[in-house]
Amino acid sequence: MNPRPLLVVLALLSAAPAFGQEKPALRWGTDPTGGGPYIYKDDPNGPYVGFEVELAEYLAKKLGRTSQPVEAEWNTLPELLDKPREGEKGIDVVLNGYEARDDLKGKYAATVPYYQYRLQLVARKDDDTVTRWADLGLGKKRIGVLGESVAFDYCSKRFPGQVVPNKDVATMFNAVADKTHADVTVQDNPACEFYVNDPKYKDRFKLVDSGRQPGAYLIYLRKDDSELLRGIDDAIKDGLKDGTLRRIYQKYGIWNADQEWLCKELTGDFPPDDDAVVERAGRGGSGSLWPLIPQLVKAAGMTVFLAVASFPLAMLAGVAIAVGRVYG
Repeated sequence: MNPRPLLVVLALLSAAPAFGQEKPALRWGTDPTGGGPYIYKDDPNGPYVGFEVELAEYLAKKLGRTSQPVEAEWNTLPELLDKPREGEKGIDVVLNGYEARDDLKGKYAATVPYYQYRLQLVARKDDDTVTRWADLGLGKKRIGVLGESVAFDYCSKRFPGQVVPNKDVATMFNAVADKTHADVTVQDNPACEFYVNDPKYKDRFKLVDSGRQPGAYLIYLRKDDSELLRGIDDAIKDGLKDGTLRRIYQKYGIWNADQEWLCKELTGDFPPDDDAVVERAGRGGSGSLWPLIPQLVKAAGMTVFLAVASFPLAMLAGVAIAVGRVYG
């Protein structure tokens, strides 16, 4: 009996589980505390939303995988790439508004850009002393920025001694709104668009002057993940070319001419024209009522107050009318 056919059959049977095995989830490092429009919760009891959440889901689908966020502090995310991939905090990529940085490129592989940003200056709407970038130096304004970011480097060089770093973007916007430890904040334009249009800060902020120092968001991964790098690069280019990323970015109000040029640079052509109306997501758009809860509670409290306060007046008016009819 020739044993070779039997050996072939045994080899195929041993390999069969591998053929049916699902690909592991795409684990991406992120810090939700930074807030929208990157990754946040519009509903405290709901799932995470944001343009990077949808971008990760799109990339995972293109790679035949599922999306799985792994949370850590923003400035420590690259360090997770040094940990075992299968560990509790192991990740495949860093995807959370990380700019193109020479120090990171020297240690990790980086994808093509998935978004082009600009640094934007934001001040309180009632602050007439800030109408341009030059006013920061003249007025010695305290400038809130995200620590270890491009905004931190940019402002530290141009306005030494005035920079107030913090590890949380939302904290900086709160500081400006509440007039505490920052007079203005300089952030990437997606964050500025989100917070300026957040109903929580209605009529509190203004965008000042034009954006400065254009830059790019990249996805970082291990240098030996060449196949994953090619897959993500191809997916980003495909998404720009077929309009998928345009629809995602429009949903969060961050699509602009810079992304048109990014598509041209990466694919050789501008993205297709798309005049379809895209429903805005997140705070400032349709969706959850959670951001409006404080306003609704305040309105309900006023209704109760008016009802209680008006009751004695109604009683007095009723008594006066009754006395008038009896003795008038």
